[in-house]
Amino acid sequence: YPQYLKSLKGQKSADRQDLTKLCFAAGVLFSNLVQEYPLAEFILYTPMEWKGQVPKAVTRRRMVKIYGEWLIKGMSEDAVDALALARYHYERTRKPIS
Repeated sequence: YPQYLKSLKGQKSADRQDLTKLCFAAGVLFSNLVQEYPLAEFILYTPMEWKGQVPKAVTRRRMVKIYGEWLIKGMSEDAVDALALARYHYERTRKPIS
């Protein structure tokens, strides 16, 4: 945490400091959520935990298999990743995200 991929795409992202910007935004969001919901439980997952080193296309195929093409069609790669992360959380905790 934070983790950079060792691929060319990961290196380019690191060079642009994309992850640094994302971490800053997540920190601001987290700070606001903690103030608003002080008793809430926050669970953080690394990409390696919930996804591994699977390409986005594989994640998309998995989500299509589970939810059907009608739901996944038109979703961005990031939205499909968010769905996969939410599913991982639910399967691990059996708690819906509220």
